[in-house]
This record gives sequence, C-alpha cells and structure tokens, in this order.
Amino acid sequence: MSVFYIKIIAMALMVVDHVGAIFFPDILIFRIIGRLSFPLFAWLIANGAFHTKDIVLYIKRLFIFAFISQIPYWLAFSSLGIDRNLNIFFTLALGALSLYLLQKFNKKYVQVGSILILSFLASLLMVDNGSAGVLSIVMFYLFFHNKRKMFLSQLLIFSCFYTLPLIETFGLSDAYANNAVGLVQPLAILSTFIIWKYNGEEGIKAKYLFYLFYPLHLLILFLITLI
Repeated sequence: MSVFYIKIIAMALMVVDHVGAIFFPDILIFRIIGRLSFPLFAWLIANGAFHTKDIVLYIKRLFIFAFISQIPYWLAFSSLGIDRNLNIFFTLALGALSLYLLQKFNKKYVQVGSILILSFLASLLMVDNGSAGVLSIVMFYLFFHNKRKMFLSQLLIFSCFYTLPLIETFGLSDAYANNAVGLVQPLAILSTFIIWKYNGEEGIKAKYLFYLFYPLHLLILFLITLI
C-alpha cells in the first residue's frame, strides 16, 4: 500500500470521526472508527521526515495550513463548545519540529529535552491530541522500521494519556459515562495494521491533497450544520 492510499484512508476515517462528533455525538461507533485516523497522519509525518528534501520547508508548510485551517476548525466544532483548541495541523507541525530537532542534534539530553518541551507546549496550547499527539509522531519516527516497538509504543501512549487517567479519576463505569471516546482511544492502535501494509512507494503524487482537504471539509461540515 502506497503513501497515497494510506493518506486517503486517513482522510476518510477523519471524516467519519468528525461527522460523528458534530452530528451523531451519542453514536460511539463513529468515534471508534475515527480513532484510527490520527495515528495514520502521525505516521505520515514520520514518513515525510524521512523522505522530504527540505524538512524546514515541510514544517513551515504545516504551520501555514494550521493557521489557514483554524477558523474552519472553530466554525465546524462551535456547536461542541470548542473555541480555544488548536487544530490537528498544529499537532503535526509540532511533531515535525520535534523530528527536525532529533535530526539536528546528536546529544540525547538535547533531543529528549526538546521533545518534552514541545510536548508540554502542545498541551499548553491545547492542540488536537495534545502531548500524546506529538509523542506519537516521535515514536513512529524512532521505531519506523520496527513493527513490534511501533505497536507497543503507540499502545502505551494512548493508554497512558487517555484511558488510564480516566479510569483513575472516575472509575471504569463512570469514565465511560464522562468520556467514552477517551476510554476507547487505545483502539487507535488498530491503525498500525494499515501502516504495516506500506510498500515503500509514494504512489500517486498529491502533495497538497490533505492540506487543502482538511480546511475544506471542515467548512462543508459547518455549512451543513447551518442547513
């Protein structure tokens, strides 16, 4: 499976997730299916960091579209009371920046410190998926060629950042009532089975497909809410 088809699957899963969040918040299956989308985008960032000719330009592009997408993001999710969060492009950009710093510096303490700072910044800025999102991108990069470690690291991240805190705070049954989406977040690990089908090929070249699709699909969802 080429990068192009993984990107198409990721976008389709994202749309299912957003449709569920906006129009069918009580039907959990939409959100369960949607859990698989972010890890695919996180992996695509790691893959991009390996293959891009200019990672600085890559990061700049991600930040540019993060700002372009922010108003459509707020509009689409305004009915859910999301008026301060930052969209997924900010998460991807911070993750890509972490990978750039990994490549640039050789000293472990600088690498670890940079990742921790950017992860904290992601949480502070309330970007989509927060610290877990940035760390997910980093782990995909570090274990890009090791399926077992890739699987375990992603499972650990999603469990530690979502499910375990909810259970500890509310108890198992109350955690489901308070945040069922967070409780089932580790199901995102199923996306690794899609990633393992990667054949090392780029496939159809569509560099700006996701960049443009993301804000446009949010605007369409917003217009549908108006109707």
